[in-house]
Amino acid sequence: MVFKREEFKILRKLKKLTTEEVALKAGIHRVTLSNWERGKKIPSEKNVRLLAFVLEVPVSEISDLEDDHPISEGDLSEMAESWQAFSGIQQQNITDRFENSIKQ
Repeated sequence: MVFKREEFKILRKLKKLTTEEVALKAGIHRVTLSNWERGKKIPSEKNVRLLAFVLEVPVSEISDLEDDHPISEGDLSEMAESWQAFSGIQQQNITDRFENSIKQ
């Protein structure tokens, strides 16, 4: 899998989002996101799909992944638990929208 870090960074800036804002919405640490943007680390498929969801763009805009490839139910449950622990109940709305978008 290829993560198009430059495209991701451009889209993030076009949407006027900081790395901290994207990281908070995605339930990851800002340093982790920064490492992905700088090419020091490569995000997993699950995290690439999550980043696309947070930016509200097709996953193909920031990777070589197909837009309609489903994520397993186990991944969704783990992701939802992580978000809730990191961001609290307020993040539930984003989790619900993400899960609903994957099921469609």
